[in-house]
Amino acid sequence: QKDFLSYMPDVQECNKSISGLNDQWDNIKLLSEINCPIQSISVLPNMTKIQNGFCDLQQELIDTLVSEKLKKMEQKIVSKTQVAIDILIRNLFERTADIGFLATDDDIRRFVENDERTEIDRNQILARMREYVAKYSVYEDIIVLDQDFRVLANLDEQNNILGKKIKGPNLVKTMNGEQSFVEYFKNSKLQYGDKNSHVFSSRICREGTSQTIGLICLCFRFENEMKQIFEKLTNDYDGS
Repeated sequence: QKDFLSYMPDVQECNKSISGLNDQWDNIKLLSEINCPIQSISVLPNMTKIQNGFCDLQQELIDTLVSEKLKKMEQKIVSKTQVAIDILIRNLFERTADIGFLATDDDIRRFVENDERTEIDRNQILARMREYVAKYSVYEDIIVLDQDFRVLANLDEQNNILGKKIKGPNLVKTMNGEQSFVEYFKNSKLQYGDKNSHVFSSRICREGTSQTIGLICLCFRFENEMKQIFEKLTNDYDGS
């Protein structure tokens, strides 16, 4: 608790005030010895005993104040931690709706099915994806792949993966269609620098069938999202 006392100016001020009272005990004892040397022989031991008791009470009071402030701070931290977790879970849950929506988007489906797609077609589908991302701004990239795991389009211009064949275990798992979508956070070749990415991937199926024609992957801005959550909660901190 002593490690935290320096961060509690109100408790420090209380401790200082009580210490000032304790100093007065020393002054009274000194005056007694000077002015009443005979009587002080019997009085001083009792005064010392009272002073020691006062010091014990002082320490007990300060310890209690520090303990109560730490409990209050712990309650705040626990509460804000739960809020952070709840916000993140909610945001991630909303992404599951996004991946389902985009995997069944007619424009994206037609783009993947079109074997004679042109650069104009690709630019149109990128505009479609930008329009979607602009509403949420939580994605680093949206990537569309064909059934051979070749990248047909992706939003992030810095992520130079267009035309590359990217085949990893999670993409294979997605292509197999055992789940409606696959969510994972790991080092991924879908992102430049093979950095850790939070990815939601889903099959794109031919309309009205379960036949897989490609994949779509949403790369969630996980670190950015966590930074915003922490900044918001930090700014709400009142410093008490």
